[in-house]
Amino acid sequence: MSALAFTTNQYESFNFEKDEVRTGVGEDSGKILEMVTTAIDNITEVSSGKLLALLDLQIIADEFEEEYWGVDGAEAISKETLEYALSFLQALPLSTKVPSVEADADDSIDFEWYVDKRHLFTVNIGKGGKYYFAGLFGEGDYQKAKGSGVFKGKITPLLAQLIEDVYK
Repeated sequence: MSALAFTTNQYESFNFEKDEVRTGVGEDSGKILEMVTTAIDNITEVSSGKLLALLDLQIIADEFEEEYWGVDGAEAISKETLEYALSFLQALPLSTKVPSVEADADDSIDFEWYVDKRHLFTVNIGKGGKYYFAGLFGEGDYQKAKGSGVFKGKITPLLAQLIEDVYK
């Protein structure tokens, strides 16, 4: 028999008193503790990553609100584009690795998932929620994907799968 235990040293967000321990008893409690620990660690990693991506969007909002922001002919990043980009980022499933975020000269935002030159995927979202995507996946006879659509508040199953495929 093993015990399931949480201590506040590791998980302060549970609001336990200092050094207070919660325990459970049973054959599977050790497995459950491991699963819960992994889940909390993953959520923390994803949440902090998403926070960094949100901060990148804030920097883009601040630094690219004027035309010609360092690139000849560059358009300012509009509030509409930023709103679609924010909605896109927030719609990513918790299990999704967080992308890098960059402004494009045509009033659009790039989200990029990159491992190496054969494992990458980019979604470019702009005015009206119009998005374009492209990616390379795998070694040797690698796969390519490209397409477009209009973002309507949810990540499509295809986009979710392609993002996941970058890390295979």
